[in-house]
Amino acid sequence: MPKKSLLSVTNLNVSFFDGHQKNDVVRDITFNLSKNEITAIVGESGSGKSVT
Repeated sequence: MPKKSLLSVTNLNVSFFDGHQKNDVVRDITFNLSKNEITAIVGESGSGKSVT
């Protein structure tokens, strides 16, 4: 039986404009979270983890 997703994210993109150029911090991310799964967002400081 396939797992039912609690959260489904498709083609997520996050960009910032620093006044001169567009900076992509997340590009085309797709994922599903199911019940009883553990998922972590990992990345360098300033990479956009908390704004996503």
